[in-house]
Amino acid sequence: MLKIFELLFLFLLLLVLLSFTIKNENTVKKNLNSIQINKTQNNFVDEEKVLEILSNNGLYYDNQEVFDVKSMESNIKNQPHIKDVQVFLNLDGVIDVIIEERDPLVRIFESEFSYYLDKDCLLMPLSKTYTSRRLIMSGDVKKYNNEDICELSKKIESNEFMRCLISQVHFDNNDILLIPKLKNQKINIGDIEDLDVKFDNLICFYDKIIKHKGWGYYNIINLKYKDQIICSKK
Repeated sequence: MLKIFELLFLFLLLLVLLSFTIKNENTVKKNLNSIQINKTQNNFVDEEKVLEILSNNGLYYDNQEVFDVKSMESNIKNQPHIKDVQVFLNLDGVIDVIIEERDPLVRIFESEFSYYLDKDCLLMPLSKTYTSRRLIMSGDVKKYNNEDICELSKKIESNEFMRCLISQVHFDNNDILLIPKLKNQKINIGDIEDLDVKFDNLICFYDKIIKHKGWGYYNIINLKYKDQIICSKK
């Protein structure tokens, strides 16, 4: 009989120890292990900014027993310069955050305010802490939809010569004017039709004519008429 009581006591003691161990494991506080930001050429978001976002929304990021992963993802992703975010517990039981920034394609100056269009052609606000150097577009921007503006910008960016040549695009009534980085010159392409042909003609013109006449010889180069280049001297 005594042995039965001894065995029963040992069994109950084992249960107490086991329950204490399980409880202790469940209450181990977890830390935020790493914040990985998949950057483009920009610096809109850094680790300090992410921690600030979490802290401001009551999602403490150090020594917590429970992390609200969905709320963390939602609050980080709500920031206008972040494209995507993943928050998860890794195999070591700590929190990892992976962030993808949005990448601006072009900066728009429209009347009294300015903004970016990103590479998905979506409106993106400016940042108070960082400015991305991108192709500038100004003037009567509202006459064109975002897709047309992005198409023009991508055509310029994808052509090495045009990317090095052009610093700004100005929409003037029904004409699109390209503003080179050097010299007081304007290139009128008319509209966004046949951009490849117009750019090829312009490159040929610079190669065959401008390199002999000089960069400052013409102030207006007009490509708006098909198969014609009309120039005005200074």
